[in-house]
Parts: sequence; structure tokens; C-alpha cells
Amino acid sequence: MNRYEQEYQKQLELLEKQIEMAKISYEKAKAKYETIKNDPSINNWERKLEACEKNLKVKIYALSNLIDQQEFMRVGSEETEQEKINVYRNFSKELKEKLSKESTLCFHGCSHIYRVKAILEQGQISSSADRLGFQTSYDVDEQVSVTTRSSIDVTMESYVGLTSNSSFPAGALFVIKPKDEQEVESSKNLLIGNIDFKTNPERLVAIISTSENKKRIIEWGKASGVLKEKVYTFDEFLNVVDEITENMNVGKNLL
Repeated sequence: MNRYEQEYQKQLELLEKQIEMAKISYEKAKAKYETIKNDPSINNWERKLEACEKNLKVKIYALSNLIDQQEFMRVGSEETEQEKINVYRNFSKELKEKLSKESTLCFHGCSHIYRVKAILEQGQISSSADRLGFQTSYDVDEQVSVTTRSSIDVTMESYVGLTSNSSFPAGALFVIKPKDEQEVESSKNLLIGNIDFKTNPERLVAIISTSENKKRIIEWGKASGVLKEKVYTFDEFLNVVDEITENMNVGKNLL
């Protein structure tokens, strides 16, 4: 058994334990919610019911994430790990060299491949506060976190899954076009509005991930009409980013 197989077994056992603990936590939260729900005589009943309902949603979300992680686990390899390392070390620097300093492109990182699937099936990148009823990141109501050319290192270092355990694939990087000057300004503060690329496909410039993810991202994208031509590996995107930015109709904005 090589080191990648050993790591896989170790992570699988750990994840199975985490899933069992999450199930127990969910059952407790569910029982408490039902108890409060069925006894309106409790002091501050509505407030307590609301708090229990929110807590139950958090527990459901945590459990579903662990189950999704388990689904996408696989035995890593020297090839998949080296690609993640190379992207982590080089992509931000090389992209900055390709993009003009006036670029208004925005970047939204997705650390887990199962979240990439959900985004593509839903056809939108939305705030967790809107989608789930509670915040899971820096997103706020009706706005999602992004970075720009100057801050893309933050996304690449922490929000694309490049430093994930070898048993898990990387996530993906969504390249977004701001809808107007107001969003260009708000992106400098690392937030823009929710992006519905099923309705406004022109706003989704590209989806970038590692080689092992490209084929399935293309397949998932069909649900929202995402053209396969918009899906790239990191190296592929660097090779065409000049052409993409030159050919886009961006009005007064420079990409």
C-alpha cells in the first residue's frame, strides 16, 4: 500500500467517525426543535423556536457536507498532487502578469468539488445567508465574496482547495464579470451581488480547475447551459486569457 492509499484509508476512517458524530448532533438538534415546536407555552417560544430551527439547519448542512466529501474522496496520486502544488505556487503570479492593472474581473473560489457541482446545478453563485438562512463564510445578504487581480492570492491560497488532503480533489475558481460600475467598486471591498449565470450567462467568464475535474465540471454545467468552452484547467486559462479579455464586450470596463 503506497502513501496515497494509506492516507486515503486514514482520511476515510476519520470522515466516517465525523459523519457518525454529525448524525448524533443532528438528531439532538432535531429532538430539541420538535420539543420547542410542540410546546408554545414556553417563555419566548417564537424566539427559541427560531433559534432551534437555525441550529437544525446548521447541523443538516454540516452533515450533508461530510457525506458529500465522502462521495468525492479518491486515492490521490503524484500527478494530481503535483498539479495542485504547481497551481498554488504559480497561478496567481502568472495571471497578474497577463491581466492589466485596470482589470475588473472578479474571482470566486470554491474549496470543495461538491460545492462546484451544487453551484452549477443551481445556475448561480449566491450568498450562504440567502441560500441557507445562515452565513458560512464572509458572504452577507445578497452578496458573495470575491477577489480581484490585486487580491487573487487570497482566493488561490485558501479558497480553491489546492492545499486539501491528497484524498480530496481541488475545488474550482469562478471568473466573473461585474454587472456595472457599482459592482466594480464593491469588488474592491471583496463583495459583489449574487450571480445568476443561468439568466445572465455572459457574466460567467470561466470556470477553472485541475485536470481531473474538468470533464465532470463540463457535465455538471449542462444543467445551467454553461458552455464547455468556458471550462479550463489552470494552464489552459493562462494560455487563452489574453484572447478572452480582448474579445469580450465589456462596454467602458477594461478587463
